[in-house]
Amino acid sequence: MSLKENIKIDEEQVAAKIVDFIRYHLTKSNRKGLILGLSGGLDSACVAGLCVRATLPQNVLALIMPERDSHSDTVEDAKLVADTFGIEMEIIDISPILERFGVYDMLPRKIMDMKRVLPGLVRAGYRMVPKNLNPFLGGLEGATFDWMHPIEAYYRIKHRVRMVILYLWAERLHYLVVGTSNKTEDMTGFFVKYGDNAADIMPIKNLYKTQVKQLARYLGVPDRIIGKLPSPDLLPGITDELALKLTYEKLDLILLGIEKNMDEDTIAKEVGVKRTTVNLYVYGHNLTRVDVKTGEILWQFKLGDRWYEGFNGALFLRDRFITTAFDGNIYAFRRDTLVWIYKTGWELSAIPQLLPDGNILVADQLGIFVLNRDGKLLWCRKTRGLVYVTPAVYDTIIVVGATDGILYAYNYRGDPLWEYDMGYKVANSPVVYKDKIFIGSDKLYVLTVEGDLVWVRDLGALINAPPVVTDNLVYVVADSSLYAISTEDGEIVWQYKTGELVKSHPLLYNDVVCFGSMDGKLYVVDAEGGDSIWAYDIGKPVNGRVITDGTAIYVSADDGYVYKFTSSTRDYGGWLDIVYYPKSMRIGMNDSLKVRVVNYGDKSWHSNVAIVGEWYERNGKLYEVRWSLTNVAAGDTLDTVLVLQTPDVPGKYQLKLYIKHKHQISFPKHELEIEVQPYPIKNEPFTESYIPTPYLYFDSILVKRFGTPGDTLMERVALIVPYDIYPELRPYIEQYEEDVEAKLPVDITIHAESWYTPEELREYLKSLYRSDSITGAILVGSLPVPMWAAPWDDKYLISLYYENLEGEFYDTSGDGYLDKCRILW
Repeated sequence: MSLKENIKIDEEQVAAKIVDFIRYHLTKSNRKGLILGLSGGLDSACVAGLCVRATLPQNVLALIMPERDSHSDTVEDAKLVADTFGIEMEIIDISPILERFGVYDMLPRKIMDMKRVLPGLVRAGYRMVPKNLNPFLGGLEGATFDWMHPIEAYYRIKHRVRMVILYLWAERLHYLVVGTSNKTEDMTGFFVKYGDNAADIMPIKNLYKTQVKQLARYLGVPDRIIGKLPSPDLLPGITDELALKLTYEKLDLILLGIEKNMDEDTIAKEVGVKRTTVNLYVYGHNLTRVDVKTGEILWQFKLGDRWYEGFNGALFLRDRFITTAFDGNIYAFRRDTLVWIYKTGWELSAIPQLLPDGNILVADQLGIFVLNRDGKLLWCRKTRGLVYVTPAVYDTIIVVGATDGILYAYNYRGDPLWEYDMGYKVANSPVVYKDKIFIGSDKLYVLTVEGDLVWVRDLGALINAPPVVTDNLVYVVADSSLYAISTEDGEIVWQYKTGELVKSHPLLYNDVVCFGSMDGKLYVVDAEGGDSIWAYDIGKPVNGRVITDGTAIYVSADDGYVYKFTSSTRDYGGWLDIVYYPKSMRIGMNDSLKVRVVNYGDKSWHSNVAIVGEWYERNGKLYEVRWSLTNVAAGDTLDTVLVLQTPDVPGKYQLKLYIKHKHQISFPKHELEIEVQPYPIKNEPFTESYIPTPYLYFDSILVKRFGTPGDTLMERVALIVPYDIYPELRPYIEQYEEDVEAKLPVDITIHAESWYTPEELREYLKSLYRSDSITGAILVGSLPVPMWAAPWDDKYLISLYYENLEGEFYDTSGDGYLDKCRILW
């Protein structure tokens, strides 16, 4: 079934379930009624319609909360919805509250007062913003845009004020707050935290936006509301689809495909969108582009005659990228074609940076210099020490460290701002975060952007890589450990020790920190508590930078390989070892899978822990099975036998096994190769009715047996249809008959009568056909039908079997035909 068919809902059934859900929570919470914010949009209108079905209209209150920037139709549309469903409403203008907060003073009033032209200006400006600078899309990927902070504060507080007012009224009236967020918003993050996603219940959170529109029509939401362009009503001119850069129709289909674990290429083709290409560039003796899906080398370019691992990197600018090399050259490529080279004459070991003015900042051993995008030098500044690190760019300053122990600060014109003497060579890039500079050398230093020391932390060893900074913690590697240090006062919060020196650049991804060690392992550690999530033993020193594309993490090792790991991999402190597994099995037969499970964590397993097995064929994943693990104490080892069932089609399969606790998965997965062989099914009824497809070929065996050479006989097939269902199926059956007879030498005879027992049906068929004159019988219904003389060298076509036929069936050759059949009647 296609995605477009899958996303359709049964509106009546869905509405009934949601209404029951609302009633249940209303009763359980012992609240007197329901309250929701009514914006005049589709989601809130749909929820209003569901609420009045769940209780009496007089028990539903809608708050309409416009403000100065709201669209002129907001209040009228909200009133229309309230009147349509007969619910009480209150209009509360939140402009005075926002005024007192100073919200309207955050953006130029002259611009915001241009009511007529502002929406068009906002839309035009938003469309011109590149994808990598898009406030919403970039924000999901962790990007920060200083110019957007006032705007974000400007519009997000509006949702949060409305939430506070809703709860004020709800607690006064002892009502239940009903939220209006949908599944599309939830999956994409298109909501305001503690704003429109804050409520007691979310009735439509399991419905995509387009499904909400389907449901709204069923509930009787006015057409004017259904036809509106969805908008957060926060900034004039901004609609949902403009912010998302995609229509809801396409976005919902993409999300549904992801939910169903469909291949990305399949989703893109079915939805009609271009799949975003993710390029992985590897820096070794050559610059190499790798297919992130298969690991295949797609393109290579030799950069000079000198190259060292881990020094260089690239700056990506839409269709071009700029990279540095240790041979002293800067290379610019467009779609893998070299477009220019800039020769510095000195070794380069820093990653190019993009300045806010669009120019390119690069560091070589003697200092820093700035080029335009065509590779022409604009200015350069020499440092007294050698530079081997990438500068940091923040607000209006450039910060870079050198081997003379000095941290240098410049503005974008190259004018010196200040210097700070660290007393030891700077071999790591500085990181600037929220007006503070974090830099590691012999110690971890924190400075203000004006160059004043905030605090310093001595870890007793050299800092080996740039730190990773968050609001509360800074993560840094020194000696053989990863440290989490308070950004406020420099106190060590936790330390995670490995078996050897750590030189890898750590990666903070969601709630974990990933980093490599010279002991040959890749470590993934809980970012908050420092607990081990999992560690993978590569076997060779891991000193490269750990990176992610949002779906997987990548790291290189000294064995010359790049490794890809799924970013969702987790380890619940457990290890799975395979003691025995069958390398071949028969269809329909069970076998034993012996495993040893080790709980090396500090928590006992009482529930939600299982061994998961995933069956794969060459076309992808088939299905998964689970075996629960309970009462495994911390530190215990459990030897257990699992019952293994095969897929129902012969062939070679791969079985992947791992331990799973909720969303946490042990690593690595064990991959077992198992061959499934044909096996006789004895006295087991078929469970599905089946009409053979029209591409089967019937050989005229009857000519060889009963006719003379040159005779042509049509194969005869009886189609058995109970009379009570025949009228409903008649168009499909007649179409099937026409398709088959047009392509095959088959004569199909349809029998539609009333039979009550298998015996009556068999006697009826015997009165019409001799046992040697019918190819087979196909049943549409529930009664077993006998098969007569085989049409293919004593083999019956599997496709001609139907439900409840009893007997012994064999397909030892795996050719799709039964080579033996014993009729039991």
